[in-house]
Amino acid sequence: MTTDFVKAGYWSSISGFAVANIDSRNFTHLFCAFAELDPNTYEVTFPTATMHEFQTFTQTVQRKNPDVKTLLSIGGPTSNPATFAAMASRESNRTSFITSSIELATTNNFHGLDLSWLYPSTEDESRYFRALLSEWHNAILNVADITDDEPLLLTAQVFCSPNRDPHSVRAICRNLDWINVLPYNFHSPDKLPNQIGGNAPSPSIEKNPSGEAGVNAWIEAGLDSQKVVLGLAFVGYAWLPSRVCKLTTGGTGSGDPAVSNVDNPVFISHNIILRGRQKWGRTLARRRTPRPAWLASFISNLEVVFGARMAPIEARLDSTEELMKNMRRDQAQISATLQRVGDKLESMSHSQEPLKDRTKGMGKALARIENLMQDMSSIPTQLDTVNEGLDKLSMSVADIIAAMPNCQGDEYYCDDGSPRGRCGWD
Repeated sequence: MTTDFVKAGYWSSISGFAVANIDSRNFTHLFCAFAELDPNTYEVTFPTATMHEFQTFTQTVQRKNPDVKTLLSIGGPTSNPATFAAMASRESNRTSFITSSIELATTNNFHGLDLSWLYPSTEDESRYFRALLSEWHNAILNVADITDDEPLLLTAQVFCSPNRDPHSVRAICRNLDWINVLPYNFHSPDKLPNQIGGNAPSPSIEKNPSGEAGVNAWIEAGLDSQKVVLGLAFVGYAWLPSRVCKLTTGGTGSGDPAVSNVDNPVFISHNIILRGRQKWGRTLARRRTPRPAWLASFISNLEVVFGARMAPIEARLDSTEELMKNMRRDQAQISATLQRVGDKLESMSHSQEPLKDRTKGMGKALARIENLMQDMSSIPTQLDTVNEGLDKLSMSVADIIAAMPNCQGDEYYCDDGSPRGRCGWD
């Protein structure tokens, strides 16, 4: 087992309970139930009506608890055990099942897989069950080696006692991280319609089945106690005694089930009871005045059916409420963004004042540059005047040179008349 403590819960796609309303902070593991097994291809698929909830299950529950682990549960009480038996009977069918389940789990961010085959009922089916667990476990390890990821968890729902299939205990120990023992449905209207009995008794009374006896039986059969997770029933059956009788824990008494159609008994779930208390101010079983059995049965059926009909509507209302919460959150984010934009614009308006002053200073500098350029534009005229003056000066110098006597080759004489030398640049 990869954890020392398991506090898990099953979310059923037909419960009418929104995934977003699960308080995942109360759990270490959550099971998304139930994926379906295709009877033709033996591949695992999501239910069409709730496909989106399955695809986003992990993402949704980890919003409140990022550490919660999710497992995809396959099968369930409404599935056909014969389809699972046919799948497990052939290696090629098992391969299709295993490959599709691993791909579906990894693609949708589940941390594990859970088998809810209720239950292998023959010796051959038990042998197929053991082969399936072994091949499934090996395939998960192979995928983990290739991807270098943590191996998927692998669990299974099993009957309360191993006495139904004692030969599978070793395969369970070797291939599963843990088992989810189901110590309920010991007594229901479809089994004993004329007797009242405990649906999920916890302590053992005499030799009657119970959760305590089932867990002890698994441990005595050789299963590590760390791999046993005890299931708790969140459903029950309503009964209407036909006569006054004394009932004790685990006792029985004559009576009629609180449903008119015993062939298809309706169980009362915990969600229906809670909704009844919230909307009608009482539990479904509460009575203020004695009623005839037929009237009580009719009212009980009516309340259960009404609650079942209301479940999808309430689920939609829950989804709408969640959408409104998201919209309000988005509106708050947009308001905050607009506030930041307003603050930025105000800051920019304040920064424009020194920019204007700086622009004014630049205008003065440009005016000085323009005046300087005008002054520079008069320089050519001044240069022309200078050139004219230089020309005139050159002419004056030429006139002076022309007026000077040509002393080239002439001789100078001293005062006494004697030759002094020649005029020139000797």
